Amino acid sequence: MFDISTFPKADAVRRAAQLSQEDYRRLYRESIEHPTAFWAEQATRFLDWSTPWQTVQRYDLKTGEAAWFAGGKLNVS
Repeated sequence: MFDISTFPKADAVRRAAQLSQEDYRRLYRESIEHPTAFWAEQATRFLDWSTPWQTVQRYDLKTGEAAWFAGGKLNVS
C-alpha cells in the first residue's frame, strides 16, 4: 500500500499567498455564477491582447466543440 503524507503550509507560504481564503471563495463563486463576465474580467486584467476577442466562450454540447476568446490574438510564445 501507499503511505500518503500531508504537510502543513509553512508560514512563509501563507504570507506570500496572493489571495485570502475569503477572496478565493468570492472569485470561485463569481466564476460559477457568472462565468462569461468572470473570465472576460480575468483576461482583460491579466493579459495584453494585440487583437481583442469578440466572444468570451462558445460551445456546443452536442458536438463537443468549444472555443475561448474567439477572434482574440495574444503576442505569446
